[in-house]
Formats: sequence, C-alpha cells, structure tokens
Amino acid sequence: MKKISFFFLFFFVFIAGSLFAQQTNFTVSTADNVSSYSIKYVTDTVFAGTKALKTEFVPGTGTGQYASVVWKESISLVQAGNRIKFRALVPDYADPPRVVFSLKGGGSQSTTTFIQLEKGGGWKEYEANLNLSGFSANELYVGISSSDLQGSKVAFLDNISTGYSSGPDSTIEDGEGNGGTTPSPPSFTYPVDNATGIPITFDVTFATIQSWKVEIQISTVNGTIVFDQTSITSPITVSPGLAYNTDYYLRGRYVSLDGTIIGDWSTTIHFRTAQQGAPAPPVVVYPGTSGVPLSFTLNWTSFSGWVLRVRVVDAIGNIAFNQTSGNGSITVSGLTCGTSYVGQVRWESPDGSVTDDWSQSVSFSTISCTVTIGQVQLISPANDATGINYAPATLSWNLVSNATEYEYQVALNSDFSSLIKSGIVSGTSVSVQLAQATTYYWTVRGKNGTNYGVWSSIRNFLTKGSITGIGDGKEMPKEFSLSQNYPNPFNPTTVIRYSILSTSLVTLKIYDVLGREIATLLNEEKPAGKYEVNFDASRLSSGLYIYRITAGNFVDTKKMILMK
Repeated sequence: MKKISFFFLFFFVFIAGSLFAQQTNFTVSTADNVSSYSIKYVTDTVFAGTKALKTEFVPGTGTGQYASVVWKESISLVQAGNRIKFRALVPDYADPPRVVFSLKGGGSQSTTTFIQLEKGGGWKEYEANLNLSGFSANELYVGISSSDLQGSKVAFLDNISTGYSSGPDSTIEDGEGNGGTTPSPPSFTYPVDNATGIPITFDVTFATIQSWKVEIQISTVNGTIVFDQTSITSPITVSPGLAYNTDYYLRGRYVSLDGTIIGDWSTTIHFRTAQQGAPAPPVVVYPGTSGVPLSFTLNWTSFSGWVLRVRVVDAIGNIAFNQTSGNGSITVSGLTCGTSYVGQVRWESPDGSVTDDWSQSVSFSTISCTVTIGQVQLISPANDATGINYAPATLSWNLVSNATEYEYQVALNSDFSSLIKSGIVSGTSVSVQLAQATTYYWTVRGKNGTNYGVWSSIRNFLTKGSITGIGDGKEMPKEFSLSQNYPNPFNPTTVIRYSILSTSLVTLKIYDVLGREIATLLNEEKPAGKYEVNFDASRLSSGLYIYRITAGNFVDTKKMILMK
C-alpha cells in the first residue's frame, strides 16, 4: 500500500532545572547523516502555551534512514540520575525506530542511551535515564534510527532535570498526523439498518481509513451501552454475546490513533437479534438478480430440529411460493415470466409453533420468455343481449391455458376508440358500473407476465333503462336544443328532453360538480326529432349534478339538483 508522501516527526523539548533552575534555550545546528530526509527547524514555537522545538522530516531521495538533531548549549544542570520523559507514536505499518540520547563535552561523545519504541496501540510513554555521572556536557544529541521513519512521531515532555523535578506536560497539537481534519462518520456493511435475526455474537464490518481507528457502541432501547470497542481494522467481533430476541442500536465514529481527535457519530443503525435457540440466519444464494429461471433450487446448511421456510412474493405482495424444508435444499417453482419478486427465509420449528425473524430480502426478476396463451371465449352477456343490469354489469368468460390473469375492455363503439372501462383481473369475471339504456362493446384476452394472448371476439349488449322518442316526425324541431330536466329538484328520477335538427351522433352524459363522469345516458346516432330520456339517480347521493349533450357541432350543458 502506498504511504502518504509527507510524514512528520515532532520533538517537543522543554528544559526545567530543579526547584530553582531556569529554563534553558537551545541553539540548533545542522543535522548529521541525513541522506533520505531533509529537516526543517522552527525554534521557540508555542504549542498550547508551552515553548518547544518542532522538527519536520521531509522524505528525500537517498537510502539512509538515520537523522540526528544537535542542540549546542552548556547544560551544566545535567547530573547523575537525570531522566527525560517523552511520548511516541509508531503506526502499525512502520518499522519501530529507536531514539538515541547522548551528550558531548570537550569534543568527545559520551555513552549513549537507546530506547526501542513499540509500534501500534496509540501514544505510549517512555523514560530514558541518561546515567552521565561526573560528566560535563555542553551538547545534547537526540537521534532517530529506523528503516522506515514515515509516520512516526515523538513528543518530549517537560523536563530534562535533576531527579524527578516536574512541571506541566507539553500538549500534542490537535490534528498532527491526521491532516487536521476529521473524516465523515464510518459506514457499516453489517448489520444493515432494521436487520432482524442477527446472531447474539457477530462481526461488525465497516470501512476503514488509514491512520484512523473506529469506535463502535451498541446500546439497548433505553440507551444503556452494552458494547464499546475500538479497532483500526475491520471487523470488530461483538463478544460476549447480546441477548436473544432484543432490539439494539449501533453507531460508530472515527478516532485519531493518538486519541486526541474524535469524529462525529454515524447515523444510528437498528437491529434485532435472533430468537433464542434458533440457528444463525442461513446463507442462501439465489441464482442472480435478473434473468432468473422460473424454477430453481436453493441450498443451505441444515440444523437438527429446525426447518427453513422460503417465501417469494411479487411486487404487489402476492405470494408466489411459500414452503418449508428441513434437509438443506428446496426447489422454488410456480413463478411467471418477466416478473419481479422478493425472496426471504426464516427458521421455524417443524410444527410451526416457534418462528425466527425473516431474513433480509433479496430482489430478483425472472426471464422474459414466450408463452402460448389460448384465446378467451366470452360467456355472458350474450351478443346483442338487452336489459342487462348496469349497476353493476357482470361480464364472464372461460379459463384458458397458460393465462395467469385477464385483461378486459368495455367501450361505446366496436373499434374501442371510446374506451370507458378496462383493467386486469386474476379470475374469469368482472363487475363494472355502467350507464342505463346504453349499448356497450366488450372483449377479453389472457395474460402471463409480459406475454398476452389474442383478444376474444367482440360482443355488444344494451343495459336496462328507457329512452323514449316523442313526436311522429310530423312536428320537426326548428333547432338543436336541450331542455331543463323535470322535475327539478327531483328524487330519484327525472326526465331530460332534447331536440335534434338533423341526423347526428348524440351523447348525453351526467357529471358531478367536480367534473367526474357519473353516467352515460345516450351514445348513438339519432334522426331529426324530439326526444326524452328518463334518468334514475337512486344510487347517487343528494347534490348538484350537470348534464351535457353533444350532437354534431351542438353542445349544451344544464344543472339539476337531486334532493333525497
């Protein structure tokens, strides 16, 4: 894995004497033996109110991996038993370096002290005993030696002093080693939100980011935290186990390796554990998400004393398959071509008295195949039938091979350009609300998924009701007209009269105040003359209604009131 191009090694040095000692200021010389890292120096830099020295290592082009920093100053306070405390952080992917302390006096180097660092686990505290009894030093060397310095950091605490003279610890600057920014909250791949049947001991899987660790918490519905663990790798195993058949909430956040930067919590995920005694949800592999055959076999690892129920439903909730098996295998069948389905499984006791939660659903669609569907034969009403009930009219036909559904159409003309009713049903009959004294045409065809049979023959019938022509042709109207209904208000019947000046296709329809069509009283060609239509509103509620006539280019509308 490619490492980040720039890594920083920070030295924080704060010198304090014994009880009455004064702070020592440092002068920094050039670094020795640096071939693969260049070093920048910033002296007396203030971090969190503490004076320190910041040293930045920048990868170079050489092969050596040793660098030292030299402070030239008379350090007369360094005596036998002097110690220095520091903290260090070494990433898991880095080779653990060692820190080298040595003093020089009169041009010769003293005995050196080596501290081997440990990698991983965040910031760790170390203490070096300089053991320089009777030695007068004027130069302090602090070096870092490693085959891989990238990402390693050292922060020195407050004192190089006689004995254990103490002062406030230096603080590590927020954001060092992490770019100063916090990543977005982690996303979880298991469990998913609202999952059920989760084992009481399981692995939480999530996305990891280099140089960050992930903290996860699991709590009960009342907010009690029952699990809290941090890791730089995925997964985190939830152990000891949770309670059976219990609702829990999971959240996570990123935390810097040194623990100084804490990100925002993720969105809370809800899940429920499995029923006590039920096996963990099985791994069931479906034969794909599209182009699935109409019959296929599912396999899983069986458990003694349990059967697995497999349920498959279509997009509108109709159950296409629902069976159990205890031998680790079942064949799903009875599906239709070109149809979307959702599959789920759950454990059950053989008698069905104990059931586990349904698994997460799996969506798939079947193959688009060609099915030969027979032609529908219409049964009732007979062709040219009259006096057919209109509220409602019942249409029926025969069952045909390979058809799982039937599509019907009802129109006011034989070419079905004036379609008024249509739909798809699973049975061989349908009831439709029609208008009185009106001629209708109807037809039906079979359907299976995306496959359709041919339309049946077309039949027509006339619904009950009366339309009476008045006048014998001797008294011809002088114009097209629509008269006010009588009586008005009415309950429940009224008469609507109209006049036709010349032969025309006449329609007379009833609407409610919202403009919705309520009934068609007339839709046929009429010769010139005066006519009347009886309108029965017994199935309607009281209110204002509108009736409208169309005859050729003549259109007229009037209002009427039904008062029950």
